[in-house]
Amino acid sequence: MKLSIRSKLFLGICIPTALIYLAMMAVEYKIRKAEAISSMQNYLKELTESEAAEIEVKLSSIAQLCRTSAEIISHYHPDNTGENIELLRKTIASNDDIFGMAFAYEPSAIIKDKKFFCPYFCRNGTGGGLQFIDSSLDDYNYFSESWYTIAKENGKAVWTEPYYDYALGKILMCTYSVPIFIDGKFSGVSAADLSLAKLSGEVDEMRDAGGYCVIVSRTGRIISHPNKSYIMNETVYSLADKYKNYEFKEVAKKMTAGESGIFRHRDFLTGEPKWVVFSPIRSSGWSFAAFIYEDKIMEPIYSHIKRSICYLLIGLGSIAIIIFYISSKITRPIGMLAEAVEELGKGNLGVKVSGLKNTDEIGVLAREFNKMTAALKDNIDSRIREESARKTVEAELNVAREIQLSLLPRKFPPFPERKEFDLHAVNLPAKFMAGDFFDFFMKDDDTLVFTIADVSGKGVPAAMFMAVTRTMLRNITIAVREPAAVVKTVSDLLSEDNDKLMFVTIFYAHYNIRTGGLKYVNAGHNPPYLIRKDGKMEELEPTGPLAAVFPEANYEERNVLMQPDDTLVCFTDGVTEAYAGNGELFGEDRFIKLLSGIYSEDVTKIDSRISDEILKYSAGDLKDDVTLLVLRKK
Repeated sequence: MKLSIRSKLFLGICIPTALIYLAMMAVEYKIRKAEAISSMQNYLKELTESEAAEIEVKLSSIAQLCRTSAEIISHYHPDNTGENIELLRKTIASNDDIFGMAFAYEPSAIIKDKKFFCPYFCRNGTGGGLQFIDSSLDDYNYFSESWYTIAKENGKAVWTEPYYDYALGKILMCTYSVPIFIDGKFSGVSAADLSLAKLSGEVDEMRDAGGYCVIVSRTGRIISHPNKSYIMNETVYSLADKYKNYEFKEVAKKMTAGESGIFRHRDFLTGEPKWVVFSPIRSSGWSFAAFIYEDKIMEPIYSHIKRSICYLLIGLGSIAIIIFYISSKITRPIGMLAEAVEELGKGNLGVKVSGLKNTDEIGVLAREFNKMTAALKDNIDSRIREESARKTVEAELNVAREIQLSLLPRKFPPFPERKEFDLHAVNLPAKFMAGDFFDFFMKDDDTLVFTIADVSGKGVPAAMFMAVTRTMLRNITIAVREPAAVVKTVSDLLSEDNDKLMFVTIFYAHYNIRTGGLKYVNAGHNPPYLIRKDGKMEELEPTGPLAAVFPEANYEERNVLMQPDDTLVCFTDGVTEAYAGNGELFGEDRFIKLLSGIYSEDVTKIDSRISDEILKYSAGDLKDDVTLLVLRKK
């Protein structure tokens, strides 16, 4: 089948465009999938390690109390019922994680002629209060209970395997048993019970959309699971055997061996792929595991791909309409000329197409067309050269902007190990390059140095002057202790050979993290606002003239004390001098009103709210650079 020019244009553009876009989506899908899985693995690893450590703390706390009570009995030999009961009550009351606790003695070990003596306290099911059970009255033969025999036989403290206590606690529990030795002789057991129902409930609260958490005993028995039918009825080995998932059996071996790891397998019932990350709870030999279905991880990516396909179809439809319109405009004149040539071929000599050199309409059209194409080619070449030059300049400016941004601190929070203060800053250039800048660094363990400055003008000259100023401030700060001396030295150096009379306003400060003392110099800069906890504002007025203009200028140094929850907001004039469409400035009053409503928010949100308001007010068309720095004493 012979294709028309219009069809060739359509197929030649639409098909390659669709293939390129599909290839890009495939690559993006692989990258996003790898990133999502990596992020999920890191999250689950942190979750399991954190929660395993939290459970470890609970178990260690219970174990410590139990060991302490055994040592007290070994040293002081409480030989009457009242002393034992009071010691038992105080011990269990000191730790809410203990469900029940007992002192179980050998016959006549504490009280003569008494075969059974096993006082027991446990928590009731109503308000968590304690209730006393004197199992000795019922001749409760605790000597055959596993929690007693295992401590007696091993001669050391140990956690039992999970079991249901039908005799005393009436719940599913696990017991920590410590042997009691009096004068070197085994005399009984101090035992503390952990409610596995309560522990399972706490683990279930960690359950997130698409995932859940599980606790497994040292033998692989399931202690906590969203499917309650599995608890105490299944092990990780039995599940692997029941559903013939032999790869999971290797995971079960690692879990019961006290190892940690990450593993991908298919769900026993649905066959859906999911990930499991497990970490050991070492004191008890248990293992904590978190499961999440892979579909939940990929859900955002699938949504993105669906949107991309919709955009592809819309784009192809738009391209098809444009190509149809353009091809019609192009092929219609050619068709008319072809009809004239065909008529001439049939012998219609009235058609003036006898030659391109003729003076008839077709000859004129052909000659003018040739001139037009030649002129069009020259014009296109000129535009290409201009566009290439423009892109080169833009590329260089972008590189310069990236270099400039690399001079500014970019990591936030900048000092995550320091909990005494919060700090955040932002820089928005009016052009490719900014004349504003901020900087901060630790001079020593107690001193944070920070500055915000505004160079006169905009664009590349201001950016170069900004880079020199920022470098001088950093280098001179190392050698000079006082802020006034630092700013004066920088101003004197910049004023030398400053033929263009460029200037810079600087707010430079040393902040004592320990005391909250702020020692600063304001060289002609917009006064920052110090907002107290109760909302009262103080302006840190200029203490000297503009820098880089007046040789031998002097600068005064001032001090102010920041109290907890006080917030310092530093800014450049690009904030208050932002223009609206009607030419009205944003102004100090509007800025103060904005600060009054947001000063108590997080420092990052304060910068974000101010930036958003300025961009919104100026409709995204900044006439001057905007720089913000917010410091809060915590």
